[in-house]
Amino acid sequence: MHYIDRIINNINNQFLNLHSYDGIEIILVDDGSTDNTLEVIQKTFSLHPFVKIISNTQNFGPGNARNRGLDNATGCYVLFLDADDIYHPQLFSLCSRLAPEINLDILIFKATRLHSVANVTTDIHYPIFDKFDPGQVFSAKDIENSVFDSATWWSWDRLIRRQFILENDIKFPDIPSSEDLFFNSSLFLLASSISYIDVKLITYVENESNSVSSTREFSAECCISAVQMLKDFLISRGLFLARRADFLNYLISFLNWHLESINGVAYFQLFDAVKFFFIENIENSDELLYQEKQTYEYLVSVNAHEYLIFLKNKFYAEKDLLARVNASLTKQINKRA
Repeated sequence: MHYIDRIINNINNQFLNLHSYDGIEIILVDDGSTDNTLEVIQKTFSLHPFVKIISNTQNFGPGNARNRGLDNATGCYVLFLDADDIYHPQLFSLCSRLAPEINLDILIFKATRLHSVANVTTDIHYPIFDKFDPGQVFSAKDIENSVFDSATWWSWDRLIRRQFILENDIKFPDIPSSEDLFFNSSLFLLASSISYIDVKLITYVENESNSVSSTREFSAECCISAVQMLKDFLISRGLFLARRADFLNYLISFLNWHLESINGVAYFQLFDAVKFFFIENIENSDELLYQEKQTYEYLVSVNAHEYLIFLKNKFYAEKDLLARVNASLTKQINKRA
């Protein structure tokens, strides 16, 4: 029941701005909840014929839930939303008006990030926003380098043409976390037409205690599984040689981020798995960019405790730098006042 009020409010707010329900379908997947969430959802939306409710008999994870929703979808475009985020009241209205007008494989919209503890909101920025103009149509072929860093591979900030997904037989991996990486980066690489609009329609709520991202220590090695699946996909589609350097640099930054942000004893298990994966997959560090090369060469030369000390020192150095910057800015503001 942790997010039930938020998801109900999110959807009810959408109804206020929908002038027509034609072509709109809302699919709610209850992934084996053990409280009365399913009962509340069924009662709340029983009078809405365009709301479909699917119930898993047990918790299978976000990948399975999204695949079930996709299997039951009939619309031209799909949008995968999480229960713990906040939707703009006109999200459905705008998407329903855009979908018939666009002939794109993927349409991305902008988002903000809300840190639930600090109550601070910041804009989420992608490199594609700098490289391309809003409404400009492009594809991954127009991105020569660092294609995997051109956006973030979560699912809730983009409309995706359903037939495009089906034609390429792309599914979410059945893993508890990091499932977004394979699904969205694969589709991004395959899409012939991608664009974005300069409108913020989603607020991603960060640091929720019950969210998948905050419980990664219970599925620590899923990040490695996701990267391996992405590599297998690139090879199977004949894309690996062209994107090899991009992939190797990305896997270092992606897996190192997981090491930096994971909690508890799972860090040590994940460190050993990441180190082995690096050694098995990176034959020549000369292919790497400077920062990734430094990370790779140091990580494979030390043990988990030594790397943890390195990460701790790095954290405190960055914290000190941030404090100095804030103090300098505060001083400048006070002078001007």
